[in-house]
Amino acid sequence: MIEFRVAKTVCWLSFIIFLLAGFYFLLFPKNLGNVISETGKVLKIERGEEINFWRSLTFAYMMTIAFLAVLIATNVTIYWRFLFVLFIAKISSSAAALTFFLNGGGFYSLVIAFTDLPLALVFIGLYIWIWKSRVR
Repeated sequence: MIEFRVAKTVCWLSFIIFLLAGFYFLLFPKNLGNVISETGKVLKIERGEEINFWRSLTFAYMMTIAFLAVLIATNVTIYWRFLFVLFIAKISSSAAALTFFLNGGGFYSLVIAFTDLPLALVFIGLYIWIWKSRVR
C-alpha cells in the first residue's frame, strides 16, 4: 500500500532530521542561539527570551513521552516494544543531565539525572521482562 511506503519514508526522514537536530542542540547550543538571533535580525524581530525556546522543546518532549506511555498502556500486547523508546528517552536525558552537572551545571541537572535514571531502569526492566516472556 502506498500510504505505508509514504509513512515509512516520512518516518525515516524524520528520524534522521530529529537525530541530527538533537545532537546539534546538545553539542552546539551557542551556534543555535546565534543562528536564531541572526535570523531574527534579518526578519527584524527581536530575539526575546532564550528560555522560551527551551521551554517549548521541553514541553514537546514531555508531551511526546506522555502520549507514548498512553499508547503503550492502551495495548501493551501490541506496543510493548515502545518501552525501549521510553528507556532511550530517559537514559539519554539522565546521561546528558549528569554530564552537564559534572561540567559545572547546577543542582537542577543533578535532579534530572537522578529522577530520569530510575525511570529508565523501570522501562528497560519492563521491556526485558516482556521480551523474555514472549521468547519462550
